[in-house]
This record gives sequence, structure tokens and C-alpha cells, in this order.
Amino acid sequence: MASGKKFVAVITASPALGSIIAMMLGDEERLGVRQFNDADTLLTHMRIVPVDLIVMDYHLEGTSAVQLVLNLRRDLPQRQFETLVLTGRVSPEIKLACKFARIDEVIIKPMSPVFLKERVLSRLRARHPEHKRLGERSKIDDHAAALKQDIAATRETSWPGNVVPLFGTRRDTTPPPNQPHPV
Repeated sequence: MASGKKFVAVITASPALGSIIAMMLGDEERLGVRQFNDADTLLTHMRIVPVDLIVMDYHLEGTSAVQLVLNLRRDLPQRQFETLVLTGRVSPEIKLACKFARIDEVIIKPMSPVFLKERVLSRLRARHPEHKRLGERSKIDDHAAALKQDIAATRETSWPGNVVPLFGTRRDTTPPPNQPHPV
């Protein structure tokens, strides 16, 4: 596969959910997606091929996402990967366990497939902010850049008092009554 591709591993307790996630992420041409049935297969695969992000259920068959991530980080210390965990609820115990395992993000199920895809792409972009390998700037990035420019322009202009004129003032274009127009 192309060197600019990011590789995503999907491992879920439900094969149907895993298939939906893999299919939805597979539509993104810059992502290579592979679905795994169990933790051992994922570990074996990651020994050979680096994975950029793992999308997983919190409760997996025979283990949990926390235990899987701890095992991966212990057995493959040279591999750097992001983790995104799906769960139906977040208890204080789950929150603490996810922090301990250095899980990057937890998403509450049910979630929109579009939302999940956005989170995956955002996670991968955040991992390498100096490289925009996952595509052109999004509309959100463009909007944020425009807002930053507007804020910077506003800060450069000093306004008297606490009122900021949004549309200019009449004195900018027309002279006040009974006074000659400045030339």
C-alpha cells in the first residue's frame, strides 16, 4: 500500500459492528483498515506491520480493551499507536483503567458512524500535526483560520470604550450635521 496511508485496526466483540466500522473507515482512500477477530491475531499482526490507530470495544471476548492495550504496550514498546475505545457506559472504574492504560479516547455507544470516522481522522491528524497526510484542510480548519485572522485584525485596531463598531460608523462616510465634510 502507499506510504502515505494510515493503518487502522478494528477489533470488536460483535463481528457485525466491526464489519460496519471497517467498511465505513475503508471508504476513506487514505486509510488502510483491517478487522481482527481476537486480541492474539492483532498482537501477531502488529509485530509484523505497524498500526497507527486501534478502534476497539471496551469489553472484548476473553479480555478488555485496557488489558489488550497494556499487553500491546508491554510486548511492543517500539510501536507507537493511538487507541480509541467504544463503550456503552463510563464508570469511574473504567475511566481510571483507561487513564492507567493510556487509552487516548473513549466514545460512548451508540454513536454515529460519521462521528466515529471524524474522530478517527482527527486522532490521526493530531498524531502528526506537521503532516497533513490525511487530506486537504477541512471546512472546519478553514473556518478556524478565518476566525483567527478576524481576531488578530480586531486586536490590532484600538476602539474607544467598550463598544466595537461592527459595520463602521456614519462619521466615516458622512460628515456630522452642520459641519463641513473633511477633504
